[in-house]
Amino acid sequence: MIPLSPRRRKKRNTVKPLLLASAVLLSLTSAAQAWAAKSAEEVKTGQVVVSATRMETELKDAPNSISVVTQEDIEREPAPTVADLLKDIPGVQVLDQSIAGVKRVTIRGESPSRVLIMVDGQKVPEQKSMDGSMILVDLNDVERIEVIKGPASVLHGSEAIGGVVNIITKKGGKKPIQLAMAETFDGSANALTEYLSAFGGIDGWSYRVSGSYTDGGNRYAPGGPVDDSGYLSRNFSAYVDKVLGKAKFGLRADSFWSHEQVPAAVSGTTLVELNLPAWTRDKVSGFVEFKDISDTLSKLALNAYFQTTYKDFYNYVDPAAFAPKTSLWTKNWQDTTGASLQTDWTLGGGHYVVAGAEASFEDLKARDHKTTKTWLGVVTSDSTYTNKAHQDTYAAFVQDQWSITPDWTLTMGLRETIVKSELDSAQDPGLAPGTSSGNRPVGSIGLVYSGFKDWRLRAQASQGYRFPNLQQLYIGTVHGSSRPTYSNPDLKPETSNNFEVGARYGDGAWTMDAAAFYSKAEDYIATVALTGTTSQFQNVSGATTYGGELALEYLFADWNLTPYVSATYLRRKYDANTYETSQTGDPSLFGRYGLRWFHDLDAALRFTADAYSRQASTAKEDSSGTLYRYNNWQTYNLALGLDWTGERKYSLSLNLNNLTNEKYTEANSALVSPGFHAVLRLGAEF
Repeated sequence: MIPLSPRRRKKRNTVKPLLLASAVLLSLTSAAQAWAAKSAEEVKTGQVVVSATRMETELKDAPNSISVVTQEDIEREPAPTVADLLKDIPGVQVLDQSIAGVKRVTIRGESPSRVLIMVDGQKVPEQKSMDGSMILVDLNDVERIEVIKGPASVLHGSEAIGGVVNIITKKGGKKPIQLAMAETFDGSANALTEYLSAFGGIDGWSYRVSGSYTDGGNRYAPGGPVDDSGYLSRNFSAYVDKVLGKAKFGLRADSFWSHEQVPAAVSGTTLVELNLPAWTRDKVSGFVEFKDISDTLSKLALNAYFQTTYKDFYNYVDPAAFAPKTSLWTKNWQDTTGASLQTDWTLGGGHYVVAGAEASFEDLKARDHKTTKTWLGVVTSDSTYTNKAHQDTYAAFVQDQWSITPDWTLTMGLRETIVKSELDSAQDPGLAPGTSSGNRPVGSIGLVYSGFKDWRLRAQASQGYRFPNLQQLYIGTVHGSSRPTYSNPDLKPETSNNFEVGARYGDGAWTMDAAAFYSKAEDYIATVALTGTTSQFQNVSGATTYGGELALEYLFADWNLTPYVSATYLRRKYDANTYETSQTGDPSLFGRYGLRWFHDLDAALRFTADAYSRQASTAKEDSSGTLYRYNNWQTYNLALGLDWTGERKYSLSLNLNNLTNEKYTEANSALVSPGFHAVLRLGAEF
């Protein structure tokens, strides 16, 4: 997709408050990296995190940087999409790009294609996209979200260079029959989401059946509505499990459908029109888990799934007056079968070992219908090609968490991955069937010290990688541009080495998590111009990234008042072989600060209020010599909530966003951000 230059406005000095607050807070520690979602508010020191270490580890003891979005966060600050729930996590940016209903996540400056998206620990794959996986999950079905920042490929595999977003879905209940419902109105697009769920549990059985529907109109920006930016989605899921002695068995089925409109864009004299009539994900998965099998074998878990995604994508390119015009209609079908086995061992000498294996088999069928017309409308070419390819991945991993002393814990991990890819058949005469294969070993080592009261000090070195997808290896693309980007079967995996140090502190009043990180990535896959009319996917040198992240808050218990700040400092240098630039489109400073307050009206009724500001500094992007500028911005916001937690649970949340109707465009996005709007959510559970 071609980059679009946002509307330039006079630079305003709106980030001084954040700069000042961050400077004071960052001076408290030499580290900087935050783990806590929503500015670390509500993350308790005893909270269990599974995705980061594949074992039940308290968040404070994890050797890497982790954030958790809890169910309380989701209900307190309703968001239009799952991705929007992550925007206040330090180090994380949420991109609209050019499609309002398709938001993607970057972590520490790494593109969405280098961030692994998982649902219940299982990968959401994408073999024909330049921008990574879309989060095809309804937020009302989400129990919590765990975000790992920094390379996590040792335990989670390819794409985890920037990090991992693991979405944990809601499961069953405790009573035989329970109901949950919610209505959410998003004023930024007059979008209404309706959600209904029946769930429960009895005699060792647990179940949940859920459905939702979202109808969103055009985005409302300070300058007026953005044409062709509406979206629709619907979601259905069913889950059941059974506990039988030391074993637990479960099945889940998901179906998600979305339709996205895309505003037309102009770059120079070229008009680009896109449309996504359908993007779907259907999945069936099952698992079996045994616990406390013996004195040494603590757990054995096996899961398997079959998932199919379908994308219907239309692209129209009109380069200039009197020039030929191109219409391309692409339909992609991707089937994925995956399975994993994990064993947990409690061994002598303070060792807790996790070992396992994974395999996935991805089949892609891509159909392109391309029509070229003259400016008078005369068809000069019309073709339809169907190409088929597959990619098989096999991996084995092991991690040892070693309690060397009561105060020192060492975590070491290794992973070996083998990938085999093949273009099975190609109707496009420009493609030739072929095969490629490769392997990638990676490792990690982390150290946590707990000898100081209320403190955890940590350090970690970790590696990440990303194998090229089938589009980059064999099929190529012409979407988003008037010139094709050719495939390259000789591509190597992208790699990354990451180093970070950090500290966590919590004494009941103060809560802090901070770290500093440095990352060196190599062999990035990018589009490189071959001629004035063609490009190709090639490995370029890579990027160097360093920075700091901080989440800090203090509870004034007598007043139920909590000031807080979360801030990210990010510097990044990109090397594309032919040129180097530090203008990568990322703001050097972004974050949130605010003041939270709550008041208990009675034992079961609580009122909450949160006045806060979001902001980001100016970002510049040098794209092959063309400079794009995203001005600094700042918004003021107010969140109000009312929660009743009696025998029946009710919640009412109202967010008033962008109170001053600021007009701005976030970095690396083409759409102007929404102006002043309200998000209202009413939920009930009984």
